[in-house]
Parts: sequence; structure tokens; C-alpha cells
Amino acid sequence: MKGKVMTRNLRFLCLALVAMLTMGIAASSAMAAAEFHLETTPSELTGVQEGTNTFATDSGTFHCTSVKFTGSYSSQTTGTTVLTPFTSGCRSTGFTEANITIDTNGCKYNLTAEGTTSSSIHITGCNSGTAGIVITAPFCTITVTPQTVGPVHYINTGAGTTREVIAEFTASNLVYHESGAACKNATTSNTTGGSYTGKVRLTGENPTTKAHHGIWWL
Repeated sequence: MKGKVMTRNLRFLCLALVAMLTMGIAASSAMAAAEFHLETTPSELTGVQEGTNTFATDSGTFHCTSVKFTGSYSSQTTGTTVLTPFTSGCRSTGFTEANITIDTNGCKYNLTAEGTTSSSIHITGCNSGTAGIVITAPFCTITVTPQTVGPVHYINTGAGTTREVIAEFTASNLVYHESGAACKNATTSNTTGGSYTGKVRLTGENPTTKAHHGIWWL
């Protein structure tokens, strides 16, 4: 009798373990399936900084009065959002205090939608023959090469056609190259430990009528 009870208990234990594993796999699949959703297509996506976006290096912290992003989509559901950045009114503070220029050289920010702690920024698609995003300050040039950093946190806001996504960047350990007498580590081939922080509000609209339509992350 005792043997039958032990066998039955062992069977229940095995079934419980299988159920737990199945639930874990399902949960992992659900997290991996997070995507960006657009109310209708075709769609243009516009991103505008909320507050100030900053890129910090040991040779200065760079920020701009205007940071905008654009993208276009033909699919209502996508696992990535590809944005082209545009900047103006930029300045360096900290180690170097000066007005600067930022040339993005066609580089894109490819934002993945995996989850709030695992989503990434892929800097990619830079123009052929260019090294990446180039920040030019007096006697110091910072080049950010194509790479993957993160994380990015997504926040849904609004309802219906006013739905928007706020992308909150807390990217760390960026790699960059310094060149020029005013750079702190001009003799180093690559410097690590840079960061990119800030928020961008993403809005969808019809490319012809410019009417707003919803975008959300789920």
C-alpha cells in the first residue's frame, strides 16, 4: 500500500513539475512576443524628446535643444521601431564647455520591443564610408560607432487615436572614439562607459492627411 501511495505522489509531483515548466515556457514566450502596434497603415512615426536627452562622455556631456526622430511603417505590428535621429542647438557641458554639432551620418536607432528591461537600441545603418555618429566640439571629436546598448523602457499613454509610446532611454556602457587635443582620452583607441539617457514621445500619423492615430507597445 505504501508503495502505491509513493508512486501516486511521485506521479503528482512529476505532473506538477511539467505544469510549472509549461507555464514558464509560456511566460517566456509571452515576454518575447512584445511588439509595437499601429492603429492603421501606412504610418509615419515622429519622436520628440521629453525634457533633455543627454549623451555623457569623459570629454563632456552633450545635449540639444531639439532632438527629433522619424520613421515610416507599412505593417501594423512590428517587433522593432527604426528611427532616424535629427538634432539642432547642441552644446557640450562639463569637461568641454562649447557649442557643438552632431552629424548622425544616416545612422538609425533600431529599438527592439522585447521587454521593459531587455529592450535595446541598435545603432545601425550608417552611411557607407562613415564611422558612425560624429560629435564635433572645439579641438575634440567624439565618434559613436554602430553598436547595441540598452535598456529602453516603454510607457503607453493616451487612448484611441491619441495613444502614444514614451521610450525612456537609460543606455550605459557606450563605446566611443575620441580625437583631438581637447579630448580627455585622445590617445585611447576606444573609450567605454558612455551613457545615453532621456525620454522620447513617439506619435503615429497618416503620411498624407497628417491625422494622428494610435501607437502602443504590448
